[in-house]
Amino acid sequence: MFPDTDPQWKGASSDRFLLEAMRRCREAGYEVGNLDATLITQKPKLSPHKVAIKTSLCKLMDVHESCVNIKAKTHEKVDAIGEERAIGCHAVVMLYKK
Repeated sequence: MFPDTDPQWKGASSDRFLLEAMRRCREAGYEVGNLDATLITQKPKLSPHKVAIKTSLCKLMDVHESCVNIKAKTHEKVDAIGEERAIGCHAVVMLYKK
């Protein structure tokens, strides 16, 4: 959907990607039912930022806060995430047809 070879996406903020994905979903007749995301990073600790992340996602996706669940975990110093060389995210979004 957002190829790194397309110059329109070069340097774009993550907000822009989400807004475009939401536009395409709505254009296709779908709405977000809920989002469940697990953010995985050794550092920085994300727990203090979960509310701000959730608030931002709700605003960008135009959904009620009850529709968004954010969890934060570490990798206990294992692999690239645990060695602080990477971060990860697992997200599941339920869409429903309007």
